[in-house]
Amino acid sequence: MAATETRFTLTRKILAGAFTLGVLVTGAHQYSTVEDTVRPLSNCSTTTCTGKIDGKTAIPAGTYEIRDTWSPRFGKNMLELVGVPGFVGIRIHSGNTADDTEGCLILGMRHTGNGVADSRAAMAQFNQEARAALKRGRVFITIKDDPA
Repeated sequence: MAATETRFTLTRKILAGAFTLGVLVTGAHQYSTVEDTVRPLSNCSTTTCTGKIDGKTAIPAGTYEIRDTWSPRFGKNMLELVGVPGFVGIRIHSGNTADDTEGCLILGMRHTGNGVADSRAAMAQFNQEARAALKRGRVFITIKDDPA
């Protein structure tokens, strides 16, 4: 059987001063997201970019591969976005607001005023879906800015 590619799309809808809200569509499900602030970035190396504030900057819009890798910080395997210019260790995990992330993506079942709710339920569902897709082949996420 040939390996397949699965593609998810995250569309950022609200780019507020201290946080960013969006919608992640996987095909089977739709999730609410919260991230750090989107900032203009340039001159990116492997680990940093001009304009990046460590722990307070959303990853740049683009398409990235998702892999299931060991997280020393969380002490377990987690889904990671790889190949992000200027960023390393970008995970998809639970939380409620941008205060719970350091450049990572946080998923929930619905938005709140400044974040997401029901994050653990969203992560359980998303992890199951993404890991099933990884068993079939490669998984990618496209992140785009499309404020309302």
